[in-house]
Amino acid sequence: MADLAGTVLPDRGCRKEVGAKIAAEAKSFADFMQKANDAEKIISGWKWTNCAEGKTDWLQVVVRSLDHVFALYNGAVRSGQPKLIEQLGNFKLPTGTLSPVGSD
Repeated sequence: MADLAGTVLPDRGCRKEVGAKIAAEAKSFADFMQKANDAEKIISGWKWTNCAEGKTDWLQVVVRSLDHVFALYNGAVRSGQPKLIEQLGNFKLPTGTLSPVGSD
């Protein structure tokens, strides 16, 4: 262990000043972290809102597409044309089109 007998400690006023500066820096840092946390919460809220709206839009597009396919198939059945019924009966949407972007 080192011998501290010859060490000169700063006077009491200097120690108070350094302590006050450290306390001020700690408060400044805590304020900064609080602001950063608040900003992150706001941004997360925006992301959630946009994500929810995007999924709603995606669902509407898929449902409308499937409605059109169903209507085409029913039209083919009503027409009584076997080849057209078979052709539209074999129609399938590619699996990739039913996954919203970024859903993985």
